[in-house]
Amino acid sequence: MKTDTFNDTTDEPNETFTLSGTLTSNGAPYSDSGIATIIDNDTPTITVGDPANNGIGDITVPEGDDAIFGVNLTGVAVGGTLTLTMAQSGVNPATEGTDYKVTTFQYSLDNGTTLEQRHGRHGVRGQPGRQPGLVKTDTFNDTTDEPNETFTLSGTLTSNGAPYSDSGIATIIDNDTPTITVGDPANNGIGDITVPEGDDAIFGVNLTGVAVGGTLTLTMAQSGVNPATEGTDYKVTTFQYSLDNGTTWNNATEGTAFAVNLGDSQVLVKTDTFNDTTDEPNETFTLSGTLTSNGAPYSDSGIATIIDNDTPTITVGDPANNGIGDITVPEGDDAIFGVNPDRGSGGRHADADHGAIRG
Repeated sequence: MKTDTFNDTTDEPNETFTLSGTLTSNGAPYSDSGIATIIDNDTPTITVGDPANNGIGDITVPEGDDAIFGVNLTGVAVGGTLTLTMAQSGVNPATEGTDYKVTTFQYSLDNGTTLEQRHGRHGVRGQPGRQPGLVKTDTFNDTTDEPNETFTLSGTLTSNGAPYSDSGIATIIDNDTPTITVGDPANNGIGDITVPEGDDAIFGVNLTGVAVGGTLTLTMAQSGVNPATEGTDYKVTTFQYSLDNGTTWNNATEGTAFAVNLGDSQVLVKTDTFNDTTDEPNETFTLSGTLTSNGAPYSDSGIATIIDNDTPTITVGDPANNGIGDITVPEGDDAIFGVNPDRGSGGRHADADHGAIRG
């Protein structure tokens, strides 16, 4: 005696049915029965990852978008349940609550038509067998340069009392590019600066989106058509920087990197200019800054123009009084004037710059 059994794809316990037989002989009945146990051959599976590939492979998500995982289940028994957990992972782990949020994650058993917000253990609803599911959570769009960061969704399917697990990784793709502007501190480092001769030249170095561990390197150099001279017009060896809007000043070493604040900030940089007494054109020098954030360099520079404050003078008159005052001359004698030009040399006159004129 034989009968068919059916090969389904659903995890289930081994099942039984009975064949009973009754023999009638000489009008008398004789009975017996036998039990057939159908040995189940189905093993449930779970894959967690790319929803476009049946949960196979990891996913990437632009910072600020929803991270959506596919959780594909096959062969699930009646009463099967799914437990989901999220955790930071990898070399650059995303931070829960800052980069992604466990408390907002949701799941769907109908391809996203209906989303339910839960935590921990979730019952799998619907028909046993194959159950495609989606799981999503928020990621946060910050403004800080950082490496791409990862977190993991782990799923455990329990079917007929046995656990089956898998996990998938989400990589949050950072979308922040740091910036640096060097120049006018009153305009977020945009535009060049002017400084009266003898005053401090103060630059603003504005930084945005700086990563943890970001550094700044500063250099100064003469520049332009009328370049200022280092050591005579300005002095590199005295320049300083401030990370707290000028409350505290730190001595800077040209070409040596120093740590800067995370995120957005302004660094003030100042150096001496010298108040000489020589008439000269306005002169320029340049501050260049290189921000290093996540290993990548970002550079800008700003120009300082030193405004000369020296005005030449000339006096014509009494040669005994530096050309000051008129002269008298006896008729028939030479009239001798003193002509004293002062070209801003501190009162020291070369022979070519002054003299007596005989008339």
